[in-house]
Amino acid sequence: MASSPIFLILSPLISTVIIGISNELHEDRKVYIVYMGALPKREYSPLKHHHSILRPVVDCSSVEETLFHSYKRSFNGFAAKLTAQEQQEL
Repeated sequence: MASSPIFLILSPLISTVIIGISNELHEDRKVYIVYMGALPKREYSPLKHHHSILRPVVDCSSVEETLFHSYKRSFNGFAAKLTAQEQQEL
């Protein structure tokens, strides 16, 4: 029974630290637009291509979460939420 009060006291502190780290990770990401020129005349899947470009660069678990918008009508490009390091790698 002596360990129960300690757990209850430490529990809010741990969740605060985890939430703080999570928020910092999201704040470090900014939206960048990547312009890739005109759309190819051949059969082409812009979304698949944009995912394949982001996949090796992005540190987070899901490319889908990072890709903000895929431009596929007017021009070829995408907007992605990236960290400064990911932006440099791209």
